[in-house]
Amino acid sequence: MLSSSFRRVPRRPAPRCRRAGRCITTSNTEGATEVPPPLRIKPWRNKPDTSFQRSTNGTSLSRYNLRLSMAATKSYVSSCFETLSEMKENNVKPDLSTYHPILQVLANIRAETEALAVYDDMLSNGIQLDIHAYNLLLDAIQHRSSGETWSILHDMRKQSINPNSGTYSKIIRIFTAAQNLETSLVHLQEMRRKGVEPEFETVQDVVDLAAKQGHPRLALDLIDSLKHVLVRDIGLNVWKNCLKASANILWKDGTLKSWEAVVKDEAFEPDESLCVSVLHVAGHHGLPDLSASVLAVLKKSEIPWNEPHFASLIEAFTCNGQISEAFTTLNLMQSNNISISPTTLSPLVEAIKKDEDSLDAAWSIVENLPKAHIAALNTVIRAAGALGDLQRAVGAYKSATDMNVEPNLDTFHSLLEAALTARRPLGDIIMEDMKAASIDPDQRIFELLIDLSLTQESYEDAFYHLEEMKAAGFTPQQSTYESIVRKCALNGDERYTIALDEMKEKGHVPSGPFQREVLSAYKNVSLQQPDAPSTSFSSHGRGVLDGSAQRFIEAGGLV
Repeated sequence: MLSSSFRRVPRRPAPRCRRAGRCITTSNTEGATEVPPPLRIKPWRNKPDTSFQRSTNGTSLSRYNLRLSMAATKSYVSSCFETLSEMKENNVKPDLSTYHPILQVLANIRAETEALAVYDDMLSNGIQLDIHAYNLLLDAIQHRSSGETWSILHDMRKQSINPNSGTYSKIIRIFTAAQNLETSLVHLQEMRRKGVEPEFETVQDVVDLAAKQGHPRLALDLIDSLKHVLVRDIGLNVWKNCLKASANILWKDGTLKSWEAVVKDEAFEPDESLCVSVLHVAGHHGLPDLSASVLAVLKKSEIPWNEPHFASLIEAFTCNGQISEAFTTLNLMQSNNISISPTTLSPLVEAIKKDEDSLDAAWSIVENLPKAHIAALNTVIRAAGALGDLQRAVGAYKSATDMNVEPNLDTFHSLLEAALTARRPLGDIIMEDMKAASIDPDQRIFELLIDLSLTQESYEDAFYHLEEMKAAGFTPQQSTYESIVRKCALNGDERYTIALDEMKEKGHVPSGPFQREVLSAYKNVSLQQPDAPSTSFSSHGRGVLDGSAQRFIEAGGLV
């Protein structure tokens, strides 16, 4: 029954080798018996190698090293130490390859204490460290005290292991992190002396530290001397620190070089305080192009312009001898609704008050401006006053109407200062002009009026202006009272005691030497003038302006 379920399959002939078939055919044809040629590729035969050891039968040390390597790759620190402890329990002596992965993972996580413990364990096991192990150890303790670093370097010298570029980089990084610039430079110089090229990050760290510690010249010298090492540009933050350090000491070349490097970096986001520092350098050295570049960067970054920005530009133009451009800047400030204080005009005043020719040249520039600004007029008045040329000061003041500009409070400050320098009693007329212009006097106006009155032989107006100042709600400064007290004492006027008492009532404390000075002056004069004046501030009438002073101011200083 079983046999009937299967069909009979015809038997196939066994396969034959073609070469053998050809040989047989040939032999049959030729009638000769031939042996087939031998195979060119013989079958593989296994020859046992007794010196070869299978991985499955590896040594205990290799298995432990493999476990350590795998644990270190995954940063399993505890597993690494457990494996190391197990090796000691099983009397398996570690080798250098055992500790490399442990030091690597400890260096990655900056485990300083554990790394030093591993180092001690290596020494106790008599293992000779190589340069790679020392580099890993230095990397792990980079935030440790420098004492540990010196100890490791001493051990390296004892074992005649020469540091490589990586070793020096880690050493220098330790000292730069500790803000130790001097030691960092010592090791950097040692590298160059031994012909070891420093890494890019090493140079950048030292440059950055030098800049942060206020040594921009050293920082830029390092960049220049190590250009061949710098495989790419120094980082933006490092250049910013160089720029800040250069600007802080007003170093022209360093500021220009650092600013150029900073601006060309697209990632640069300007800091206004840093830009202002650069503007100070531009103003100090007369670099209007640098000032304009900084203003353009501020504008591009949507940082609003303000007075200190343009003050440096005016100073730069002035120092560079471009007086016309400096005056034109005033109109630019006006078009941007930026106020102009006397401090901003000071460099311009200093430049044109040198002599009368400079003053006349400046006045010619102001007259030819397309649109004059009152600040330009005030500059000329101040410069004329500084020269003691009251005639030119008053002439400039009277030209305000022709230039379609209205005098402001600074105008009258400048005019009173000019009158004070010339000792001309023009205070009353100036006050009348202020009232006509609806300008209320400030404390500085009253102080100038008092000082101007005290320059005259009859100084009764000083007391009147003092009372006006107090009535306007201003508290006279100690210097104002001291001027009145000194004037009274030098003239034998016993009202100096009243002024002295009032000064104390206002909270001012006169110094001992000052009180002795005025007392001595009063006694010396009173011996020569026995008749003392009245003892009241308000008992004296105001002085009357003489006709010549009246005509002088009305004629614009032409008589």
